[in-house]
Amino acid sequence: MQERGQTEASMSNRLGADTLHLKPRELLDIHDGEGLLVTCVDGVLWITQSNDTDDIVLESGESFVLDRPGLAIVSAPIGPADLIVQPQSHSVQERACVRSNAA
Repeated sequence: MQERGQTEASMSNRLGADTLHLKPRELLDIHDGEGLLVTCVDGVLWITQSNDTDDIVLESGESFVLDRPGLAIVSAPIGPADLIVQPQSHSVQERACVRSNAA
């Protein structure tokens, strides 16, 4: 679907690449990506997750772990952006479990 010059890229078609490139205002749909680590390599990313009223803005060098099931939309709102989407490392998952048990 195209709307106001925006294009849509499917996560399943692009996950195999190390670094993904989004054109300005391009959208990347990530279906059921809970636990995936999104890293902004260059540019600015805007992340919206299903059933979450908070949006996430990442600048170059920043990362965010998707923490909701369902659809997450990643966009490059103000210019081109490069990003990496990958599973969390095992050690990060272990630290997250320890922190949640200690709280």
